[in-house]
Amino acid sequence: MKPVSGTLSLEEDTFNKKPSRSRVHVEHAFGMLKGRFRCLLKENDVALKNMRHLVAACCILHNFCQRVQDEYLYTWEEPTDPMNCVDTTVFQGVQTRDAKDMQKLLIDWANL
Repeated sequence: MKPVSGTLSLEEDTFNKKPSRSRVHVEHAFGMLKGRFRCLLKENDVALKNMRHLVAACCILHNFCQRVQDEYLYTWEEPTDPMNCVDTTVFQGVQTRDAKDMQKLLIDWANL
């Protein structure tokens, strides 16, 4: 969900800060996953119905590596040939009324 824009109330500003802090951690985790498991960077021949199993396996193996303190090299996150990478651009279509309603609920929840 994108942040609230325009002139913000205190509640909306508080709401915007919480997801942005979380997003940093999530992006870091995805970066590590893609660095350790290069199959997540490019198209592969896994059937779409099995893709969730591939991603889950990568997450489980990554967590195991973290638990046993397997060395992670940040050079693994260096970009590869862009022609082999999956386009991860988020679709930015017209925001629906449901999304606006959900955003309002989350703003209220973030300010409890």
